[in-house]
Amino acid sequence: MSPTEPDIAGYAERIMTDIDDDIAGGALPASVRSFTDLHDYLDANDYLQAAGVPYDATPATADLIVAVQEEVNRRLAAPGRPYCTYGTCTYAKHDHTTTQGPDGEELDQPVPMRCNDCGQPAHYDEKLEDYRHDDPAAPDCFLIHRAQPIPLPVDQLPVEAAFTTTHYPPGTEPDPHPLPDDLDQARAAAQRQASQAGLYPRSPGEFATYRWAVATREIRTKLGLAARHGERVLATRSGPDTVTFWSVRNQIATQVHATDITFDEH
Repeated sequence: MSPTEPDIAGYAERIMTDIDDDIAGGALPASVRSFTDLHDYLDANDYLQAAGVPYDATPATADLIVAVQEEVNRRLAAPGRPYCTYGTCTYAKHDHTTTQGPDGEELDQPVPMRCNDCGQPAHYDEKLEDYRHDDPAAPDCFLIHRAQPIPLPVDQLPVEAAFTTTHYPPGTEPDPHPLPDDLDQARAAAQRQASQAGLYPRSPGEFATYRWAVATREIRTKLGLAARHGERVLATRSGPDTVTFWSVRNQIATQVHATDITFDEH
């Protein structure tokens, strides 16, 4: 199977419809401009799955997913696409107001926020725990920097609807049985777990390039807790700025930014 333009456009159209519905419903901010941005707020692979983008662990379907992601990125970043700002934002975790004046004085009433360095309209993003310019295309300034985008690989392999997991309140998740300390045994154990999960065809030696690493932060997806801060995991580099690790908790390969995982070089 080779991706065709009508296939890619059709999948992208369905995904964009779902994204716009989530923006209108307040699940996403209108400032998202890429699949990487989507992953900051939810598991963007759900859009691929809902659109019916196939994945069977073959290079052809991986290429199709990348092509669809690229087309969605192109549409999200189209000039003139609306973004959230004061008075129009429907995302509850954006605060576009401030009670601090330009000289640091306290104001009696909140006013629309502007960056104290460049004067661009701005907001605080509670989900990202950082400030952002309202206009995603606004250049970085001394005070506000957008995260550098990562490439467009398959972020997480799709999960079939039949797969279920137990959801625990944050902080109460039980720890799974750890992988063996021996690296080869750990790779073999991960291979068995992946095969037993039965979510998609597996290739022999899938974990041959995985090695020991440590999560530098708590990592969560829609399946729940993927790794605790400081948890030892099997991981492999999957791009210049990305790492894929095997989540023993969720029984799925999970891709994150390279800064979220540090490799044990010893």
